[in-house]
Amino acid sequence: MRVSVARIRRSAEPFSLRRAAAVSLVALASFGIVACGGADTADDAAAPRWESETTTEGNVTTVRTIAGSVWGGAARVEEQLSIGVDQGDDAYMFGSIRGVAGTGDRIYVLDASIPAVRIYDDTGRHVMDVGAEGDGPGEFRRPDALLVAGDGRIFVRDSNQGRITIFDAEGALVETWPLDQGFVIGGSAMVLADDGKVYSPGRVGERPEEISARMLSSIKMGMIPRGPDGHDGEPVPRPEFDYEPPRFTQERREGNNFMVMMRGVPFAADIPWAFASSGAMVAGVSDDYSFDITYPGGAVTRVEKAFEPVPIAGAERDWHIEQVTAQMRDGNPEWTWDGPEMATVKPAFGQFVADLSGRIWVIRPGEGVQNPDCEKDPETGVWDPPCWTNSNVYDVFDVEGAYLGPVDVPEDFELNQQSWVEGDEIVTRVEDDLGVIVVKKYRLVTPANTP
Repeated sequence: MRVSVARIRRSAEPFSLRRAAAVSLVALASFGIVACGGADTADDAAAPRWESETTTEGNVTTVRTIAGSVWGGAARVEEQLSIGVDQGDDAYMFGSIRGVAGTGDRIYVLDASIPAVRIYDDTGRHVMDVGAEGDGPGEFRRPDALLVAGDGRIFVRDSNQGRITIFDAEGALVETWPLDQGFVIGGSAMVLADDGKVYSPGRVGERPEEISARMLSSIKMGMIPRGPDGHDGEPVPRPEFDYEPPRFTQERREGNNFMVMMRGVPFAADIPWAFASSGAMVAGVSDDYSFDITYPGGAVTRVEKAFEPVPIAGAERDWHIEQVTAQMRDGNPEWTWDGPEMATVKPAFGQFVADLSGRIWVIRPGEGVQNPDCEKDPETGVWDPPCWTNSNVYDVFDVEGAYLGPVDVPEDFELNQQSWVEGDEIVTRVEDDLGVIVVKKYRLVTPANTP
């Protein structure tokens, strides 16, 4: 075993950031477009340098952050552009956004409620729509993922139709690829990898002969390369861990149909994962701040960092217990919660986002936020909208496990695997203060003292 301790300031990024020109300050209220300028650098406050301890055993190298960060402080995101209105021109009213992108001078929004890909220029003005509702060529039913390649090609996954549709940069239909139906992970993105292939998540290995709640939980998932003939090479399986997240399950048959209701235990540790364009898999059990980056070829970097667990407030805990009980009683009125116990603190992380510049965003659950306007359905007992949601805390690492630093974000900021992040540009879906769904473009600003 080799051990080394580093007390150095790492290069801020393992790549060259593309610095886009700041958007001029304009207001286009009639179209729901707001563009904002911002400062070039974050506050140049003194902060400890990144200190780490590295150990190697076999093909696993563990990088543990001891103190500080590469950035030497918190980065921040500054809003540059907002597109969307509650009432007005249909081209600026969004429903169910399932993916965004921000390549070149265009912003792409996949809205499954239309369904179509809506394209805007870099001032937020609507340019055109691509695709339409239907079952014919170039049409969608329930599109659930968007990918835009560097050459402008637009890939739209429609798991309901079992296909991926490709358009050229001008919106003309190019071709359609078949897609295995079933076992598609909701909210998961397609990824254009460095090997030139398009990967989409799905079942890896054989389908179980007998479907049951136990078998469903053991289905192996991963990223599958797609192409004109369906599969286009060997899949990349999600890393396996000796851990099974606790769940409540109910099984019932109605005629020839078999149905499984599964509900996770609130705040139980889970196994989030993400696939990077480099071909690396990022995954970990969230009972501790430790996750693995598994590279093509099998080498692993294990990333570790100390953290302060966030306690679960009493009212927040009670509400989640009530929610699960109401949902499970919808299938069985006699159901009672008889274990497993709910945790008293929140997990170390909830989601990973591997951006297009090789960074790994670790999204951690923060303090609960109470919604005083939630309402309870008298028939089902379920509250909608939820009475409690999590605030999020963002940490960023490079692909070698170095801790770049935390990111301070606006209150309405949301990031997930359907967002688009490259260099210092971020495009993502958010809800504004009035609950209106909008698409926003941000700029990532790192501290001025980053080398």
